[in-house]
Amino acid sequence: MNAIMKPGLCKTALHVLAGFAIWLGCQLLSGVSSLFSQPVVSIVVSSGIQIVFTYWFLFLYCKKILHISMADCRIKLSLASPAWWACAILLPVLVSLWFVVFVPGEFSFNRLNSAQLLQRVVTAVLATCITASITEEMVFRGFVMRIIEARGGRVCAILIPSVAFAAFHLIGISPGFSGLVQLMVAGTSVGIMFSLICYQSGSVCPGIVVHGIWNLVMLGGIVDIGTSHSGTSILNYTIATDSRLLTGGAFGIEASLPALVGYWCVIAFLLLRQSKALRKGEGASALPQ
Repeated sequence: MNAIMKPGLCKTALHVLAGFAIWLGCQLLSGVSSLFSQPVVSIVVSSGIQIVFTYWFLFLYCKKILHISMADCRIKLSLASPAWWACAILLPVLVSLWFVVFVPGEFSFNRLNSAQLLQRVVTAVLATCITASITEEMVFRGFVMRIIEARGGRVCAILIPSVAFAAFHLIGISPGFSGLVQLMVAGTSVGIMFSLICYQSGSVCPGIVVHGIWNLVMLGGIVDIGTSHSGTSILNYTIATDSRLLTGGAFGIEASLPALVGYWCVIAFLLLRQSKALRKGEGASALPQ
């Protein structure tokens, strides 16, 4: 990995803002997909625009402005090991099962026609799972984390993008003060988890797998777990509780206490894995400094 000359604070902030601008700008650009009347076609076009243009603009910025490669930002193809796949599957499945087993609720199916079912599945797989995970990991755990690492080291590179990642999820909701704190804690925790995965694997790809499967299971609408019935999901589990710690408040169960425990179980596993690797004299470069 090529070294980035340590930038000043102002330049670091400008580079970071440029990364966020690319990410948000490509989301706005994908709005041209609304020109297509068929919902499935619109979803495909929107996802393609976001992925392709986010990568392209990041590539140009790295090459022309920073004079580094995408690989220097850990944006490179890397196959996820069985450990990452196990983490990706077990985390959302175990959190979902916790709600089903321990929180009273009611299952219900929505009678979707074939067109609605196709739209739900395409949205879940292509938009929620693939597009969101690829673009967010490239920007937050790839580009932004590398920029901050060059200025402040790896601890700052893990914490600052993770806090920003949580803050961006406040857009469009009004959680109140306690809900704000809960979302920031949960969002920062999951950001730390993805950052550690990126550092240990040396690529954003394993994080994309973990992020994508989490989104698919928890947000995709194939199965919806929440306090109210969703008319667009395939299967609902409507939980009968008003506890903000269990419901996650305005943001949903991603910010709930069970989800938070899940994030920190993975973080503990990653730190333990790193500790074992260090004792064997392997992977020292992945340790946050």
